[in-house]
Amino acid sequence: MLLRHTCSILFFTLAFANPSFGVIWVWQNAEPLTSNTFVQSQGNLGSSLFLRCDATAELCKWRITTRMRVDSGYSTAYSLWIRDPAGAATQLSISETSFVGAPHATTLVNQENTGFYLSNIFATVLNGDHVIPAGPTIYNLHSYVLTSQAGIAPGTLTQLRGGSDGFFGFEPADPFDNRHIAGFGANPGFQIAGGEWPNPVIHINYVPEPTTAAMLLAPAVLLLRRQIRRPANTSMRDRR
Repeated sequence: MLLRHTCSILFFTLAFANPSFGVIWVWQNAEPLTSNTFVQSQGNLGSSLFLRCDATAELCKWRITTRMRVDSGYSTAYSLWIRDPAGAATQLSISETSFVGAPHATTLVNQENTGFYLSNIFATVLNGDHVIPAGPTIYNLHSYVLTSQAGIAPGTLTQLRGGSDGFFGFEPADPFDNRHIAGFGANPGFQIAGGEWPNPVIHINYVPEPTTAAMLLAPAVLLLRRQIRRPANTSMRDRR
């Protein structure tokens, strides 16, 4: 009996000490909504979302969908925010937040572009009797349209942060605490409450539009051609 009790304590300790241990995983996928927007790499378990934007002349838009998988126990509610470290100077905005088809259908907080946040959400299941069980099913929590202003210089990199007041429910690893261990994008899982994950969850690379890129590349190509021809001419003179 003592050995069983000791093993249980050791399991709980390792579960919280190991940053790769996760019970709920969250990530984001994107769909381009304008011709000058691209998805460089979709988010997934252990990876964040990478976007590209040609914003030299026009604004960029994506539909972002936040997804979740429950690996242990069950889920009843979640809190999630997205912010730009630039604060009020951000060139980004969020609109059209939607919970259509989401299991957390009761929305207590849904803020867009409010003070500290681009998006700030707190949502629960329909009623106390319904829970989201562990399993391989991937759930869509919510979606929104992310818009970037036009005129942002090529070479700019924007990295958005994700934070939470907690993902709530039950997990066998810690039955006396209603907050889950949760990982978001490239961030390992840990119990989060009123804080942010350390790694950015959305990366936006601003690149020049194809016409501008071709204009910038043309002088370099011409110079390279001249350098290639010059040794050949010198060689002909030497033969004479």
